[in-house]
Amino acid sequence: AMIRAGFEEIERLEGILSRHNPAAALGRLNSAGRLADAPPELLVVLREALVMADASGGAFDPTVLPLLRLWERSFAGTGGPPAEVDVGGALDLVDHRGVEIDGGTVTLADPRMAVTLDGIAKGFVVDRTVEVLGARGAERVLVDAGGDMATDDRASVREPWTVAIQDPHRL
Repeated sequence: AMIRAGFEEIERLEGILSRHNPAAALGRLNSAGRLADAPPELLVVLREALVMADASGGAFDPTVLPLLRLWERSFAGTGGPPAEVDVGGALDLVDHRGVEIDGGTVTLADPRMAVTLDGIAKGFVVDRTVEVLGARGAERVLVDAGGDMATDDRASVREPWTVAIQDPHRL
């Protein structure tokens, strides 16, 4: 039951934060350009992404999805990069300052804008999963989601983790 609760939390958060699922809260924001009554988890992760975007001068920008989609389509279609003119058009839609959060409503300045939280959502999901397992009594929790890992803060320094590396020569 405890492990199931961890997986259920992962599925629940994926249903909010996934850009790949049009029914997820983030998918609905990207479709409509506006989302009223956004789930608190989306607001937390989106606010953090916007803080990182400001701190990095836009080098990390959650509104990069139109550009990412353009590159994905181009490589899937022609096997190469998109035309420069298309890149320019997609870049016009990349600007984290065009994301407005007002209470529980998120609005994109241009409905063609789109948000991806791929850069931070998995870390958030892993942290929340550790919290859920800890709340159910699990101790010395380590959650690994494809390289994004977290442990509970009850892990003792006197009892080190045993870590196995499948092929230490291929790091």
